Amino acid sequence: MNINAVRLNPGKSLQRQILLIFSATLGLAMLGSVLGVGRIVEHVEKHAWQDRQQEAALRAAETVDNFIKRQIHVLRLIDLFGLDELNQLDAGEMTDLVTYSPDLLEIILLDSQGQVVTHGPRDNAQLANLFTIPQSNWFIQARLGRVYIGDVQRASDGSSYIVISIPVRHSGVLAARLRMEVIQQVVENLHFGLAGSSFIADREGAIIAHSDHSITDRGMRLNDHPELFALLRTSSASWAGEYVNLQGVRVVGTTIPVPDSNWMIITEAPQSEAYAASHRSWQTLVAGAVFVAFALAVTLSVFMNRNFLSPVKFLLAGVRHIKEGNLDHRIAMRQSNEIGQVAVAFNEMTERLQDRERHVREQTAALLEAKSMLEERVRERTRELEEQVLAKEKALAELAEAQSSLLEMSRASGMAEVATGVLHNVGNVLNSVNVSCNMILDQLRESRVSNVARVAAMLTEAEGEICRFMSEDPRGLQIPAYLRALAQALQEEHENLRAETGSLHGRIDHIKEIVTMQQTYGRVMGVTETLSPEQLMEDALKLNIEALNRHHISIVRDYAPVPDVTVDRHKVLQILLNLINNAKYACTQGSLEQKAVTLRIFSPGPGRVRMEVSDKGMGIKPDNLTRIFQHGFTTRRDGHGFGLHSGALAARDLGGSLGAHSDGPEHGATFTLELPCTPGGVA
Repeated sequence: MNINAVRLNPGKSLQRQILLIFSATLGLAMLGSVLGVGRIVEHVEKHAWQDRQQEAALRAAETVDNFIKRQIHVLRLIDLFGLDELNQLDAGEMTDLVTYSPDLLEIILLDSQGQVVTHGPRDNAQLANLFTIPQSNWFIQARLGRVYIGDVQRASDGSSYIVISIPVRHSGVLAARLRMEVIQQVVENLHFGLAGSSFIADREGAIIAHSDHSITDRGMRLNDHPELFALLRTSSASWAGEYVNLQGVRVVGTTIPVPDSNWMIITEAPQSEAYAASHRSWQTLVAGAVFVAFALAVTLSVFMNRNFLSPVKFLLAGVRHIKEGNLDHRIAMRQSNEIGQVAVAFNEMTERLQDRERHVREQTAALLEAKSMLEERVRERTRELEEQVLAKEKALAELAEAQSSLLEMSRASGMAEVATGVLHNVGNVLNSVNVSCNMILDQLRESRVSNVARVAAMLTEAEGEICRFMSEDPRGLQIPAYLRALAQALQEEHENLRAETGSLHGRIDHIKEIVTMQQTYGRVMGVTETLSPEQLMEDALKLNIEALNRHHISIVRDYAPVPDVTVDRHKVLQILLNLINNAKYACTQGSLEQKAVTLRIFSPGPGRVRMEVSDKGMGIKPDNLTRIFQHGFTTRRDGHGFGLHSGALAARDLGGSLGAHSDGPEHGATFTLELPCTPGGVA
């Protein structure tokens, strides 16, 4: 990198980066400390409020419990009088009992059927005047032997009361109405904080008493506040937490159950008051943290500038002198710390740079000299490479010509292969023609036609005495029988000659057909035609049929319906002719007496045709299956190793493939030619 390209960016100076990193680290540390201390203060304050509320609620629960138990105790004392004594008490005496206990509004004694035995009201007889006493819950529960504490109810004058009932001896029920003023005073006397409040509610959502009279006056229930109602239903013991109260204010609340009842005492304090101290602590902590961070930042800035940044600036100025090429400049620093060691290292580096500069100048001169020598060698090498390129181009041209010649030889070999098959078959047919001609000549030499001439000569001699000659002369007497025998012999001779002549004519027609086929396949190659695969196979078979018949090799045809193929007729014939010829040779060399060649045509898939030539001949060794298509490889004594190789090349030119399979020696072999139905198809 070019040092001249580096410029100091004031916004990215080392001083600013160090101060930024330290400030960020210090800020995060202070923030973490403030958050931690603040959370601790808030946690402590929250639990302090909850403890105060729980303590107040616990005292209130004890007070309410004592009040209820005291009233129940009064009822149990009344029960000690006994039924007879209670029956003798009149209403005035029962009223005196109510007057004696200021918390009682009414006492009523009932028998087991709910009939009033006696009662004493303070003012109005609310319970005694009920027509549905037997169906009242307070009567039913006490009749079952349970102590009943009812919900808050309102009298016609607007005062509040609750009903308690206990079972008495002799299956009776003693019930009383209690004033709510005592319980209301207990709630109102719960003081904590400036805006703390409390109330009593049962687990069914009814509010028994509340420090805010408007709540009870309106008959509000906790059922309309699912959060508070669920709290009462699920809390079996004391609870403390945060929620929104009936007035919609976020509060810190606690709950304490009243013993031996389904009542709960709830105390509430607004969060704004409960967490006021923690908020002030937060403000103090933040202000202190900002002050401490600022003081530390100033102190660190002065320290860093004096001990690090100023020396670094001085070092940077010296480096700039060296960068500008003043290698005689030296950085003089008094510090012995790492920055001073860096200055010493720069001075040593400058001295080495001076030495290296001298060495570079010397090497530059040597390099210039070597450069001129190298350029001369490059020019010489360039000339040599140009000569080699020309030689290579000449060799490539010769190689292309050789490849063209090889391709022409391959085509000529294919044509020669076909021509050889044609000539071979023509020769075989001519041998048969020669045999037929010799047989005809032999029959003509041995013909009895000359005997007819002798008989004619005898008849000519006895021309005037033919009747006597035929009836009296011993020779004439034999002529009729002789003529009959001669006629039969001549007839047989005529049939034999006609048969041989017909055979000779058929063989000559066969020669004409072979020659015509050769003329057809001898046309210019490279022309594609749409042909029947069966016809191609049969044409190749005709060129080899005489040799196959001579070696007594049977032909098995297995042709499935297949579509026509568009191919070069000559190339396909060249391949099939070679395959059938090889199959014939394999059968003649095999050990099986039943010699057969199977020709099979079928479609292995859409758009493809497969032609197979199978023999039951000598088979192929596994090692040779991968070599038989190589140029020059052959297992025949008179072979040249070019037939299968040229056939594979021709199959590839046709867009197909040529393959072979054999289970080993003496197990025959199958050669497969697979072609696409149309040029360019995949085979």
